[in-house]
Amino acid sequence: MLNLISLASARLSAVRSTAQWKWQNHQTAVQDRTADDVLRQSMDELAPHYGLDPVFAKTFFDDQTQAAKQLQSALFASWKTGPAPAKVAPSAFESSRGENYRISQSMLPALVRVAPLRDRDDCPIVLSHALARWTTQMTTLGAEESHALRTALKNVCTTGSAGGTA
Repeated sequence: MLNLISLASARLSAVRSTAQWKWQNHQTAVQDRTADDVLRQSMDELAPHYGLDPVFAKTFFDDQTQAAKQLQSALFASWKTGPAPAKVAPSAFESSRGENYRISQSMLPALVRVAPLRDRDDCPIVLSHALARWTTQMTTLGAEESHALRTALKNVCTTGSAGGTA
């Protein structure tokens, strides 16, 4: 579970870089249907090769997109009223997009490893404990990232939710 959480967290870190580039270039639209559709289609095509339930894979990657939009919106809102983000190099935008894709591909085998846990009654508890460990012992997340991470993982378990359990 920690591997999947780590990957979701890393993906959100790349989203932060994308948001910084967008902010500094006055492109604050959080929706990028083309990029979202390309990622979704790629993951939909790859998921069966890993033996993943296509409906679960689609839901999971839709959650990643939702978490990314949520994080970008929260960051833009905070930057409107607070200090501006650090400047990023022009190549950061494409680099972070590529990183998102690589991380998303890495999520597929991680999803395979958590698949046996998904239907267990204690899955929400296992996820909650892993999230708590990740956020308190292994990394420091801001409120925006922490909330987005819970969104990114909200459908990992077939029962319960990552939203309010940790």
